[in-house]
Amino acid sequence: PLYKRGSAFIPGNYRGIHLTPILAKLAERVIGRQLVTFLQSGKFGSHQWAFTPGMSARDLVTALMMSWILAICSGYKIGGYLGDITGAFHRVFKDYLLAKLCSAGVGDQFLNFLLSYLQPRRAVVVVEGVASDEFEIANQVFQFSTSLSLFSDVTQPAASTGGEPSIFADDLSVFQKFDRKKENNECLRTMHVCRARVHNWGRSNRVAFDPVKEHSIIIHSSQGEGDPFKLLGLLVDCK
Repeated sequence: PLYKRGSAFIPGNYRGIHLTPILAKLAERVIGRQLVTFLQSGKFGSHQWAFTPGMSARDLVTALMMSWILAICSGYKIGGYLGDITGAFHRVFKDYLLAKLCSAGVGDQFLNFLLSYLQPRRAVVVVEGVASDEFEIANQVFQFSTSLSLFSDVTQPAASTGGEPSIFADDLSVFQKFDRKKENNECLRTMHVCRARVHNWGRSNRVAFDPVKEHSIIIHSSQGEGDPFKLLGLLVDCK
């Protein structure tokens, strides 16, 4: 188990490292080379910046910050909602994932492989040479990028209040322009509606959002409101 954050004495604060046999990794590469190329042709959605040729986290951060500067110089302020899917690669409902891949046009051969690949596995946790009892791990995708197709339609509720959503892997951000004369409370109320609709989508798709990483903020040089937040590793001050 790899320690992530919080108290070192709480088991939930550790992420499992899956030691996968080399033959399974080779099979994943062979399948993934064609499947991911197909999914990159628009199946991840137009708002997904991860696993997309020519697009990186730095590109997304740069594009967002330039759009904020342009909006503020044009008499607007920016309302924002940022969310992070909890355990995006560890709590994926397999049947939903396969159904969405099928609707995206993925063929039977690939679906049959993924159905087999995503079957429950038996595992133990080993700490300093001592192993736990064997247990089952299920509805996990083991960091396989096909899971991104499960999240692509979250952009529909995210954009429902008029904002522009962006996704990088499992990180969702929605930014919306408001007239700078509009009260911050009204702007934040709109972003809370956006958050509620995204959460409704999450319940329908059996995913949850990490409350520690959620933020509703206003970005403006004089009217900014909210704590500094991290955008793909970059710390941003709302003012």
